Amino acid sequence: MYRTSIAFHRKIYRDKIPISYIMIETDMGARAYGEKELSLVASATGYKADGTVLADGTVQATVGVELIEKSGRLMSMSGFKRTAHGDKRGILLGYSTKKQQNMIVSLNNTDQYFSKLIPKEPFLTKQLSVYIGFEELPFEEALAIFEGTITEIKISKNLLTVEAIE
Repeated sequence: MYRTSIAFHRKIYRDKIPISYIMIETDMGARAYGEKELSLVASATGYKADGTVLADGTVQATVGVELIEKSGRLMSMSGFKRTAHGDKRGILLGYSTKKQQNMIVSLNNTDQYFSKLIPKEPFLTKQLSVYIGFEELPFEEALAIFEGTITEIKISKNLLTVEAIE
């Protein structure tokens, strides 16, 4: 079950159409890509406990998202199938045959931007997330529908294709 904020629910109730965008978290920071340049993720505020433990045992909270880029390079996203259980009957067979979800994302590379970026900042094994939200609402109120690890990258003259597995 997904939890949405009251403001998110009000937008849906008023027949507003949310936008979808992806975020790739690299060692340098997070990069957000949508069909057009994003303004909603420009002020990603708030703090989250990222698992960093200090010497006294306390968990340190850091800034939620540190964006270094937000641009309109998203060309397409594949769909994905999410299952609660495997296709087989029975507890053991169902558990052992659960499908891994994957998503393929295509980004615009007509200006050879990614051809120059990938050697300096590799995307392989980095986190890819897909969000649905509204530009008027803060980033924290966006709905995360997919989170996975990038396992494959294909660069062509006009397109960067990224595949991630949940």
